[in-house]
Amino acid sequence: MKPRDGDGVTPDGVRADRHGLFRLYPGPLDTFDPIDFTADIVAIHGLGGHPVKTWRCPEDDHVWLRDSLPRRVPTARIMTFGYDSTVLFGGSRSTANDFALDLATRLRLERRDHLEKQRPLIFVCHSLGGVVFKEFLIHLSLQLDDGRDLLQSVFGVVFLGTPHRGSRRATPAKLLSKIINVATLGSGALRIVSFYEQKPIGPNLVVEPFSAILGLPNERAIPVNADHKKLAKLSPINKQRYKPVWTAIKELVEESSETLDKANERLLEQLFCVDYKSARLRPQLPQGRTCQWIFNDPTYISWLQSEKPSMILLTGSAGTGKSVMTRYVTESILSGNQTEGTGMDYLGISFFCSYNEALVSDEVTVLRSLLHQLIQINGHCASIVRSYLEKRKYHGMEISFKAADLWASLFGVLSMTTMQRVYIAIDAIEELGPYVATSLLTGLWKTMSALQCDYPESRLRIFVSSRFKPPPDAPGLSSLTMLSMNMSHIQTDITLFLRDAVDDLAYRSAGFKAALSPASQHQIVNSIAAKAEGRFLQAVLMWEDFRRGLIWNQNVIMQKLKRLGALGSGMVALYNKIIDAMDDVTRDDAFTIFSVLAAAAQPLSEIELGTIIGMNHSSKPIVKSSDIEPIRDLYQVMEENFPDLVSIQDDNRVIFVHHSFREYLDQREEFRDRLFSGHRKITRACLKYLKLADMLDSAKTNGSAYLDATYPFLSYARDNFLFHIRKMPYDDSLWLSFADTAGPLSVYTLPSLYCRRDESCSSPLLEVLARVPAPAKFELIREFREHGYDLDEMWAKQESGRAMSYCCRWAGSEPDTNEAALLLLRLGANPNPNPSPWESNLRLALEGKALDLYARLLRHPLTDHNAGDTQGRAFLHYLVRAGNIDRISQLLDASGDVDVNVQGHDGFTPLHLAVVLGHGDVVRTLLAVPGIRLDLEDTHGRTALTLATYWGMKRIALILIEHSQAFPLPGADQPSALVFSAQQGQKSLCLDLLARTQYRNLDFHIDKSGRGLLHHAAINNWDDVLAECFQAAPDGLNVNKIDHSGKTALHYAAALGNVEACLVLVDSGGASLTLQDRNGRTAPQAAADAGFKEALVILLQTGRVDPSQRDVEGRSIVHWAATIDCIDVMEMLADYERAQTPIEWARRDKYGKRPVDIAGICGCKYVGLFLAARTPGWQSELPDWDFRAMYRSASVEASGEESDGELPPLEDLEIRHSRRQNRAARREWKETHQRFPDSRYGLVPYDHRHAPNPFSLDR
Repeated sequence: MKPRDGDGVTPDGVRADRHGLFRLYPGPLDTFDPIDFTADIVAIHGLGGHPVKTWRCPEDDHVWLRDSLPRRVPTARIMTFGYDSTVLFGGSRSTANDFALDLATRLRLERRDHLEKQRPLIFVCHSLGGVVFKEFLIHLSLQLDDGRDLLQSVFGVVFLGTPHRGSRRATPAKLLSKIINVATLGSGALRIVSFYEQKPIGPNLVVEPFSAILGLPNERAIPVNADHKKLAKLSPINKQRYKPVWTAIKELVEESSETLDKANERLLEQLFCVDYKSARLRPQLPQGRTCQWIFNDPTYISWLQSEKPSMILLTGSAGTGKSVMTRYVTESILSGNQTEGTGMDYLGISFFCSYNEALVSDEVTVLRSLLHQLIQINGHCASIVRSYLEKRKYHGMEISFKAADLWASLFGVLSMTTMQRVYIAIDAIEELGPYVATSLLTGLWKTMSALQCDYPESRLRIFVSSRFKPPPDAPGLSSLTMLSMNMSHIQTDITLFLRDAVDDLAYRSAGFKAALSPASQHQIVNSIAAKAEGRFLQAVLMWEDFRRGLIWNQNVIMQKLKRLGALGSGMVALYNKIIDAMDDVTRDDAFTIFSVLAAAAQPLSEIELGTIIGMNHSSKPIVKSSDIEPIRDLYQVMEENFPDLVSIQDDNRVIFVHHSFREYLDQREEFRDRLFSGHRKITRACLKYLKLADMLDSAKTNGSAYLDATYPFLSYARDNFLFHIRKMPYDDSLWLSFADTAGPLSVYTLPSLYCRRDESCSSPLLEVLARVPAPAKFELIREFREHGYDLDEMWAKQESGRAMSYCCRWAGSEPDTNEAALLLLRLGANPNPNPSPWESNLRLALEGKALDLYARLLRHPLTDHNAGDTQGRAFLHYLVRAGNIDRISQLLDASGDVDVNVQGHDGFTPLHLAVVLGHGDVVRTLLAVPGIRLDLEDTHGRTALTLATYWGMKRIALILIEHSQAFPLPGADQPSALVFSAQQGQKSLCLDLLARTQYRNLDFHIDKSGRGLLHHAAINNWDDVLAECFQAAPDGLNVNKIDHSGKTALHYAAALGNVEACLVLVDSGGASLTLQDRNGRTAPQAAADAGFKEALVILLQTGRVDPSQRDVEGRSIVHWAATIDCIDVMEMLADYERAQTPIEWARRDKYGKRPVDIAGICGCKYVGLFLAARTPGWQSELPDWDFRAMYRSASVEASGEESDGELPPLEDLEIRHSRRQNRAARREWKETHQRFPDSRYGLVPYDHRHAPNPFSLDR
């Protein structure tokens, strides 16, 4: 129990001391047991904050961390950290690191108990408190062992309006890299939930959404309908603000008690492909009181309040504000800022197409991003997603990003009970292109329709915006609910915006306020609104143009309005006016910037834009990074000269103010050459940057994170150079610059320079072969060769020769590729693949049915027909596996250098392979080849014949033994075909092989266990084979040869009861009956142990048994014979005693058991009586066994089926069963004894001296 000091708390619950770590739950005076808590929550206030007051709602004095959060997370201990934030952020010598050190020290003291040291830590940070938290992480990462426990315990963080980004020029890359590195040091990735405000304090938001979001893959971003201060001042009375925060904390606490599967983390990393969170924040927030009309629109209300899954499409022309509306609706639904009160229950995901990278915005990218967000919202979705996406490949599990699999997994997630209320927003879907947009719309519609049928309880909401309506022939979309940005609504919003804008300008400019009259204000609003023609963007641009100026009076206002009146209609006229207003020099420089921005694959940062322009204006060769002189202060240039055309985002990236301006540039004939120059500039800069000598040298030892920080344009060049080169005309000289990027040190060979895009290439030549159409493909191949490009790509080392292998693989299905392969051969390309190919080029061409290419490769003078693949097998192995005799003959005839004896890594020759596959005709063909060797062994020492007998392939073995070299004498530790045939029970094959050997050197034929032919013949009870061997072997046989267990052939014959084999081994072979195996047992003991009376009798009749021999357990033949109730065996042993061979009838084994004891244990009555009579003192010992009282079988003559007569009397045996049980037992006994007579098992005395021997050879 841990009591805590409660001093310093005022009557109203506010701490008098502000600095330190204070416990809110359990209360400061409460005692608690550490075992009752599973997580620790630590709250950190921001600038000018207080450890308690920051979290207090002024409306009801509710401190939510203390008063209501414990009910949501009862297993979490809640603490608050106080520090002097005015000192920290007021220019004092104290730094954030000082307070981070203080926090770490206090947490160690608070978590001294061994149950607390590994407890998960969850932080709640308001505003600049997040800065302290990040310094806390960095401090722990630098403390090594001292901070390891705390660092590994940090599980998650909730940021409430934390400004992660400062000014545009202060890039957050360094800080973000530290956070990412720190987060990976713990037991799992750091979970981040970032809340951002939607209401301003004064005219502006305190922390803009872009600054409040880190943009990391493991981050969730959630809007809250509150201002900056009220983000922390929560209370249950404000449910819409409070619920998302406590829900996020509760989820973190619950997840922290579970171990997030590493597979889930890998899945999130694999799904993440684009920064969708930043894209959602790129559209502007609504101006003033605009966009409110949609919440009162009947179509929208019907869609939102529907009792089944529903989908709505918002349409409108360019510039009407669809993206702004989509963002506003999305954030309103997720934050609950709607009068209907239904939005708070929705889990929201979104994708804004027009603000993402051009090269990755497709259907797959959208679906991957949606699934990534769903898994972040609910980690249990990951198992369902994996079940659809994971595919088993030869090297393990692999994630499939096929559209069909992604759609199936999306439906599977949305059908979960916990995912019934999901909101999906897709903005500007037309930016994906008509085909992709229609496919995506159709997929969403089918998903919604399927949920309506199968899961009617679902309340899925899909909100899509587009400039165009779907085509009428699109399946199912004819009944799609549509909502148009109609003219009246847009004009109303434009009017509201202009009124607010005029009032704001009058507030800021005294001169404008003095010149403004109600009439002129009305005229300004109406003139601009009329000219805008329902385009909100045009109204904004016209207002920005109107408001410029320092001198104001009525005449100035009228002149500006007159110029607006003279302006043509539409966005084109407005863009023309802006462009025409530039002087020639400014226009040229502006179009240099515009062309690069229009051609860029993704929004560019200032340093990236400056590097591209600087490299293209350089007059000296660029060899290393110091040769680059980027253009500086480009953002200032753009803001001063054309601020209406570009927008500089909070993440330090620049985009066009609207995609309509890019369309304007694309559609103007006079601008097309300039725009194309932008493509060339970016492509040229990327290719040159990837060849920087110092960067390539650094990439040998440094990772991608270090390289990206050191070389600011590398990230863009590495990931997007393929996107740009693919847009270049095929006759452009930049394709040769592209060829120059290849080399031993290049983006294709250094892992830290690998492209992060899903679609990458392995070499310039492969890019040409795979993507360039004919005839440009052939021309580029020739130009590459003339330029000095190595067609074999030996710089790729183990992956050299990929171009030819690629052509061989696809030549059969792609005629252009087949022609390209022939061209490569004519230009001198090596027909052989790399040193360790997965498949040979000959095989690839043949499998692809490119027969003309196959014939060319087969007869090419440089083709290595014996080259091995990854298994070391040659092309001949492949043909043998296919079993095509004609192809094998063609190969052997085509070249004299084919090695018919070539061996793979497993030692298999083509002949071995043909044997295993049972291809008899192939075996005959190979045997006919001059120089074929049958003595070659695989890695297990098996020849082709040995292999055939090993697998019991008699037909193949007979074919092989026709060859003179097929049956060599096996060497030491080599397997024998003769033994294998005996092991497989192939008696006729064994006899054929014996005849082949002429019965010579049979002792050399043994298997791995040391068993020879005699052993296996004895096991199979082949008495004729044994007799033939003893008779025909010219050099004699070692009948007593032992295997690794010490057993002779007689041991096995006796143990298996093989009487015929025993007779031959004893009589013809003279096998020893006294040899002992590793357990010390002789053959007679083995027969007795196995219970085979016939074999034991034969061995005893020889007179060569030594009854005194004992095994490792101290047991003699008498002990083992006592296990079977055979009096005749005992009589035979007595004869040994009468023949002056002493027998120890009462000898004890190592366990103290005598033969009579063993007879008692085994229930052998008659043998027991026999031994009891020969065991001194048996009766006086009060023995455990009363042999006379043991069960004695009823007479076979007993009859009276189904009679109720009594059973035969038994000696001293009391009948305790009912008559019915007795009848059943008697019937069973009779059936058993009829099948197995007593005489067969020695249950009656047998006098061998007077009765004929049933086991004699004369029988």
